Amino acid sequence: MPHPDDIPLTDSFPIPLDPASATELRQVLDDELAKARISARVDVLQFGTVLEIVFLGSGKLPFDSDPVQAGIWLAKHSVDGRARFTPEQDLAVTLTTVTAVHLVVAAIADPHTLMYAAAAALDDALSAYPLPAETRVHSDHVVMLLLHDSLELGTAAGFARLLGGQDPDAGLDLNRPRGVRRLAERIGWLATGVTGSRVLVDGIPGCGHAPDHLALYLTAEQARRVTERIEAGDRHAHASTQESTS
Repeated sequence: MPHPDDIPLTDSFPIPLDPASATELRQVLDDELAKARISARVDVLQFGTVLEIVFLGSGKLPFDSDPVQAGIWLAKHSVDGRARFTPEQDLAVTLTTVTAVHLVVAAIADPHTLMYAAAAALDDALSAYPLPAETRVHSDHVVMLLLHDSLELGTAAGFARLLGGQDPDAGLDLNRPRGVRRLAERIGWLATGVTGSRVLVDGIPGCGHAPDHLALYLTAEQARRVTERIEAGDRHAHASTQESTS
């Protein structure tokens, strides 16, 4: 059997799934779905000749989450598969060839899909805290994290604490543009230390009509590392709380 990487992405000469390839490709699908933060279950059916992906509701899919639109996407991209609703009304896509699986994997691993996954994961991590922050997909290569109103609400300081830093606004006058720019530099240094690569941060001073805000420009990998740091801190705080109450 040819190695999957040597198979051209077309089903002109489809290679049916067999138990060995289905087991291997199930793991590939599981890994890529996890990276894309797509909640799904992958089942091996019909004695290893079919893989079925059941999408469980969260994450950005490369197609709309109904069988008709998913079927249109499958046909448009020459994927040998079918889409249906399960009795629980979850979208299920069945695949019967090695190439069909690789085509779906390529769509899941598309940079645009991964950027949305990174933004959603960071937004989820931040949502546990009362910070006026938002994430946006700025492009196929950048997630923008906006921190609003550090002057009145201490947003940058709160964000810094989530990353393990302290008081980035110490000694700064955030009523002045210079103070906001210096705050942006300090948050950039902190985020660079967390991610292991340079993070660009813009500081936009407030005015009479809008508060100040900081804009962090993150790659998908940088967003993932920031998310992991926030989630790790949350787990540590939860563990400390349990110890103190036991």
